[in-house]
Amino acid sequence: MASMHPVALALLILLVVGGVGFIIHAFRRGQTFSGYQELTADAQQIAKSLAGEIFRDGNDLVISGNYRHMPAIVRFSDDENRPGLNLHAKAKATFTMSVAPKGERAAEGRVLVRTPDDMFDARFQTRTDHPTQAKMFVGGKVVIQQLQKLCCSPRTFFAITTGAMELSELTIPTPYTGRHVTDHLESMAKLATALEDMPGSETIKVHKLEKERSNIIRAAIVVGIIAAVITVYAATRGPRGPIPIQELAGDTEPPPAGMMPVDAALVRKANNWRLVRAEDFGPNAAAWMRDNGQDLTGRIPGDYSGRNNQRDVAYLLAPAGTPAEGTQPATAGQRRVLLLVEGVNLYDAEYPEVVGAARVPKEVIAGIEWGKNPPQGTPDGDGLLIVRRSGDFASGLVLFVNERRIVSAVPVNYTQIRLR
Repeated sequence: MASMHPVALALLILLVVGGVGFIIHAFRRGQTFSGYQELTADAQQIAKSLAGEIFRDGNDLVISGNYRHMPAIVRFSDDENRPGLNLHAKAKATFTMSVAPKGERAAEGRVLVRTPDDMFDARFQTRTDHPTQAKMFVGGKVVIQQLQKLCCSPRTFFAITTGAMELSELTIPTPYTGRHVTDHLESMAKLATALEDMPGSETIKVHKLEKERSNIIRAAIVVGIIAAVITVYAATRGPRGPIPIQELAGDTEPPPAGMMPVDAALVRKANNWRLVRAEDFGPNAAAWMRDNGQDLTGRIPGDYSGRNNQRDVAYLLAPAGTPAEGTQPATAGQRRVLLLVEGVNLYDAEYPEVVGAARVPKEVIAGIEWGKNPPQGTPDGDGLLIVRRSGDFASGLVLFVNERRIVSAVPVNYTQIRLR
């Protein structure tokens, strides 16, 4: 039997790889929309408006991307214990506020705030732990107009937390689901602009969501092209010995030392940062942590979701390359705090200074003496304590997860917390 011409063989390889890629794509699409087939067109419409991607998170259908430069995640769920629709968007919010239907328990806030619209107040209650900022915010004409649009049904809940906004509707809105969601995203984008005009907003950093490209099909095509090129080259130039793996795979930048690759995939520009080391901790915070049997490290595992899934972890990072070789450790300076929960980056914030960080066991949180604004909500699992200033025992901040949202509060004296 005559051997196949190298060019014909290369074309055959490309056709086979293309067919395999199409089959993989069709199979993955079927898996993505399993149980949500009626939302296929709406989800694609939303993904287009976000310039984002569609994927599954357990049983939930999720779309992530950026709407008018606002990082946003849209989640549909048929789980009876979760809202049918949840919109989470990053924003430069420096205070907490919640809007809930009358008769329902608000998620945030002890102080009731009246808005300029009596009709709105008759249907919804607005509460906050920061009445000065909240009254200033809802007093704006644009803000109350957009809140009216967002709270479109008696089954709608809206909340502002530090660095984020979140809207939940108990059932998936139908029909015109795609239009309904994009209208809400437009309103949230206008609220995000209003939040930028609030005092202190410059301290909150908001980063665009990077699109996580699906590499399966691309990898198959790239491998096919490489194989075709190698086939033609080998046939026309003769053998030249084994081809190094690096030539086929290319160089990939490793994650920061101490960070798991699966975690680095959730972190934007992870390689611009490094994990803090023992010498980066402040002396008071370091002494307190050692007294409590804690390691001085930038990787802080814990059961932050309360589900014991072995995937939850927090990180304390410093800019890569600092401190420089031969210089003194930087116990002060820019820091980045991450809280990765169940494979989702729930908290990603930069601080001008953080001198300590430690896991706070769930059973300890209830016994903490809080300052003026105790946390609203019960922690799902462990908490994360960060110490924001050296020598200031009132500079602690405890973060914990409550129903997939971040809750924070300031203890009177972080050194009074026992971690074991």
